[in-house]
Amino acid sequence: MNKIIAYPRIHALEERKMEYLGEDVAVVNQEPYKKWFIKALPSRLEIVRRLILRKELDYSYESLYECFSFLKEHLVKRETTEEENLKLKEELPVYYRDSFEPQKYTILSPTYSIAYDIGIYWGEIMIRKFNKQWSIYEDEEAYKYGYPIIDLESKRHNVVFCPIWVMSITATKIAQDDSGLAAFKASVKTWDESFLNA
Repeated sequence: MNKIIAYPRIHALEERKMEYLGEDVAVVNQEPYKKWFIKALPSRLEIVRRLILRKELDYSYESLYECFSFLKEHLVKRETTEEENLKLKEELPVYYRDSFEPQKYTILSPTYSIAYDIGIYWGEIMIRKFNKQWSIYEDEEAYKYGYPIIDLESKRHNVVFCPIWVMSITATKIAQDDSGLAAFKASVKTWDESFLNA
């Protein structure tokens, strides 16, 4: 297990109390969360600059790959118990329970905060490169509901980029030893092509 580093955490995220963050965001909390997110952007990017990259942000893919390596080096996990998996399954909507696969590992703090900040940085890279902006996904039926997203605004297809969600999934894959730098680079390339072809 990696050593837990001193990292400014987003406590609601780390404790999985998602009143304003993630999959359990309620409609009434959309606006407060959006305000919190926009206000938090500069300070979270400063954390990326100061603690993850330790240099000025250049908003390049190469620096994003450095962020991935930092996440992989500092991800903290432990084995998930049978009781925890049962509880996770019971918390799912009934129609998802049959497809539930037990989680081998539980990701520990501050991993999700690190992934969240890298997601912000990735989003800012795409915003600068493709002249886009952040918004909050408002489709209650979608798994990205409540997450900060960047809309590709395509006339051909409805695609939204949710870098924070992607980085959360990436952290899960790293914990399962199922994601390396080559796979992450392929993901970045895929999203870049989606933006170019929008």
